[in-house]
Amino acid sequence: MGETANEGSLEKETISEPELLNVIRYQKRTIKEVDHPEEMDYRVKIHSENYYRYNRKWVMVFGMAIWEAAVFGSTFVSRDKFWLFALFRGVIGLGEASYATIAPSVIADMFTGHNRSRMLMIFYFAIPFGSGLGFIIGSKVAALTGQWEWGIRITVIFGVIFLILIIVLMEEPERGAAERQKGEIATAVVATSYWEDMKALVTNLTYVFGTAGCTALVFMVGTLSWWGPTTIEHSDAHKLGLNSTSMLDPDLKAKTNLIFGAITCIGGIVGVGLGSTLSMY
Repeated sequence: MGETANEGSLEKETISEPELLNVIRYQKRTIKEVDHPEEMDYRVKIHSENYYRYNRKWVMVFGMAIWEAAVFGSTFVSRDKFWLFALFRGVIGLGEASYATIAPSVIADMFTGHNRSRMLMIFYFAIPFGSGLGFIIGSKVAALTGQWEWGIRITVIFGVIFLILIIVLMEEPERGAAERQKGEIATAVVATSYWEDMKALVTNLTYVFGTAGCTALVFMVGTLSWWGPTTIEHSDAHKLGLNSTSMLDPDLKAKTNLIFGAITCIGGIVGVGLGSTLSMY
């Protein structure tokens, strides 16, 4: 990659763990059986300036550990305890927010210029790819076991594996190290207060509009991932003269999720790749 001396084999190894865990993160978002209302996903997003005041690796590990535990625990909640299920899903948001806000900054500190765009592109490939796998794997595992819970539990296993890889292999880069080695920023970084940071962000129009666009994108993706397969299943049930989607053949449901998942993977990969490539020019 060679844009900075910091972009060696260690960084290439380090970037793979956040990317793989990001795939698992989005698998959990889309693994669900649409006929079970107890699987509604309530997430609480919490962002803190402390993410950048402390060791990002361990903040990320701590958040991810809470996330995996909450995901696993939510699959054992009985239907008459929906409030507890909703609480677990809210706790999941803590872990998701800790990871989603930190991992891109860690990657950004390893690279500069076009190399940074390429590495972030690889990282964000996980969004459509993981989402698509969630539809495919969730429906297959649920069909094999007869329980939607196992479609979620299977991802916890992968999540724990990649979490261990982050603990063992990942080393947090120095903040701003890539730019500092190229002389793009000052050698010494002066600490600023939280409110000074916030003022700098809200007056940065690129950041403001980028955040607004990302919010709209997540809103759209969340709506589509929840209602897309559901709408198709209701259409299939109507064509077959059925009164409920629960009466549909499980194989037909699995096929619907397979097709929807494949479209999500392919379309998302093309979109992320095209957008990232165009941003370099």
